[in-house]
Amino acid sequence: MSSTGQVLGGVVGAVVGFFTPVGPWLGAQIGMSIGGYIDPPKGPTIEGPRIDDLSVQTSTYGAPIPRIYGTAIIAGNVFWLENNQLKEVRTETESGKGGPQQTSVKYSYYATFAVGLCEGPIVGVRRIWIGSNLIYNAGSNDAATISASSAAAAGFRVHLGSDDQLPDERIQAALGIDNTPAWRGLAYIVFDDFLLEKYGNTLAGAQVRVEVIKKGVVYDYPATTFSQPSRTWTSPAFDGTVFCSASVSSFFVIVSADGLNWTELPLPAGTSPTQQGVASDGAGTLLVYGAGTPNIWRSTDHGSTWTGINPPSFSGFVTKIVWNGLLFMATTDSGNFFTSPTGVLWTPKSPPVAGTTYGNTLVWHGGSNKWYVHNYISGTRYIWASATNGLNWTQVYTFAGDLNNFEDAATHNNRLIFMGIGTVSGQYGGCFLWSDDGDNWNLVAIPSRANPLVSDGENLWLGEYGGILYYSASGIADWVQYTAPTQGNLNAHGSCYANGMIVCLARGATTGFRIVKGSLYPSTSFDYATVTLERAFLTDWASPPVGTLNLFSGRVAQSQFSRSEIKLTVKSWIEILNIRMPRNLYQAGCLNVVYDAGCALNRATYTVTGTITAGNGTRNWLQGGPSGYADGYFNGGIMTFGAGQNYCRRTIVTQVGQTWTLSAPLPNPVAAGQTFTALAGCDRTLATCKARNNSQRFRGMPFIPVPEKAM
Repeated sequence: MSSTGQVLGGVVGAVVGFFTPVGPWLGAQIGMSIGGYIDPPKGPTIEGPRIDDLSVQTSTYGAPIPRIYGTAIIAGNVFWLENNQLKEVRTETESGKGGPQQTSVKYSYYATFAVGLCEGPIVGVRRIWIGSNLIYNAGSNDAATISASSAAAAGFRVHLGSDDQLPDERIQAALGIDNTPAWRGLAYIVFDDFLLEKYGNTLAGAQVRVEVIKKGVVYDYPATTFSQPSRTWTSPAFDGTVFCSASVSSFFVIVSADGLNWTELPLPAGTSPTQQGVASDGAGTLLVYGAGTPNIWRSTDHGSTWTGINPPSFSGFVTKIVWNGLLFMATTDSGNFFTSPTGVLWTPKSPPVAGTTYGNTLVWHGGSNKWYVHNYISGTRYIWASATNGLNWTQVYTFAGDLNNFEDAATHNNRLIFMGIGTVSGQYGGCFLWSDDGDNWNLVAIPSRANPLVSDGENLWLGEYGGILYYSASGIADWVQYTAPTQGNLNAHGSCYANGMIVCLARGATTGFRIVKGSLYPSTSFDYATVTLERAFLTDWASPPVGTLNLFSGRVAQSQFSRSEIKLTVKSWIEILNIRMPRNLYQAGCLNVVYDAGCALNRATYTVTGTITAGNGTRNWLQGGPSGYADGYFNGGIMTFGAGQNYCRRTIVTQVGQTWTLSAPLPNPVAAGQTFTALAGCDRTLATCKARNNSQRFRGMPFIPVPEKAM
């Protein structure tokens, strides 16, 4: 196709060529070429693939709404799609600079949709997958952090399924305020303008799976004391089979498989009996480290035999060794750092600052995938970060003011924590410097500043003065005091968590203790357990019963746990008759029963009184009552005769004007003048809820999308 420039160029070239030796034909050709360069002709428009039908279906009517406890991964069910179709966005891209132009058209498809999860209320969602892609990770096991992260997430909104939750604002904008339910009691997510390019441009390819967190577990932490040799023991490590600790000032280690029964084993004598700690990869390798020659001992048989190892060109004090899942890193008091994948051959690494010590501060933070360490002794004090290889260190925090002695570090559910002392909110005392990403740091006061600083995955444990410890789910607030077995005047233990146990070895005493991570009692673990109460008959107290009389039999309906008691609510087996089967389904009609707690309509508001004017011989048809109500207003409702020979109730099958059909005949023929009350029924549609100003409490799903045609 010729452009305007080519046409004009050809005309001008022909005129000029007529008066020159070139001639009109060649002049026209030259003119068209110049015109085409100035105004290139438009090339063909190439359109990308496009869906001819934007309606979708990835939902199912009749699917059950799950009921979960604790943590579960749920396949979501789409029950609303904005405008009941995908949103198509057309993008044009032009190419062909200096020559024929070509226009490429690309069609992108987005969906704004709601995905039902389970019965609420839930705490929040920890992870979300669309297809095989992980699109969201709260990065924590802490309930408060997960809840806050879910609330602050971009691109979607989580509705927790509470009994008072409000409608989603995006759905309200699409449907209108009066037409939008809140779906109370249903936990769901609304995704905004989700790009479907990776999923075949259909919701069918964008299957949603969500890791849902729901409260339902109460942790108890029973403690048991054990006997140990009276030495000053380091914090132990777990090699996958045994716990192992080293004596600080003698050549001995102590091992235990259960954290209660300990065996003392010799460590080969070196030049200095000064051990700093024990590290392990959790797969059979144990490393005892400290001062002297050698400054690292290695065992692969659970502490029975040891081999001495010296990192190259170093004879000082190894202060900490940490395993990050790929390799060990060792810090020292004055020289290089070292790394090793096995603990045998060590590679030197330059420390952030030479000639200082880093003590017990080395820590690996999985959230940022970096090492962190603190030079806490002299000069300007920083926190430093480095990638896995430990080659380059970057300052990420500078200590100022009276912040001092940040000598211990730990991670708790990807929260990075350094423990020290300083002024927080006008009060001088123990404090944490913490960060979730390694870039943004915060200070918070803590109730105690002593070992252990141990995470069990659910709580961070802190302090031990005379048997008093504290634990916190977030690791920074809401501390719970825990009374452990008192160890005299000891103020610290060497401690670690592994294999469901916190092991605390006393320093300089003969008794330590083990805390078992709360039996993990779910708050529903006794639900539906059978309870039988019997009266026994005996001939004398020393003889077994000769018979029993059953007084009660039922099951546990509810269980409540605390640290010191369990409360069980027991109900008769007759309770089973009240259970709806199946419990709740994705359906167009409302899941509430009219006038129940979920519906919350007032019965009195929808109850009227009438007088019979006529009946029939079958006794299930009558006329009379109030006027002015639309046909069907009372369908499914209840008619009650409060006195007389027809004292009873009947379901109203149909109501047309003042003519009523009942579900079953009355006991006796009806007589004119007899009075009754009629309670309005409900067809469980959104329109009826809207007419009664109750649409927010509607729990049906009438917007489940229509079938799709995939591209």
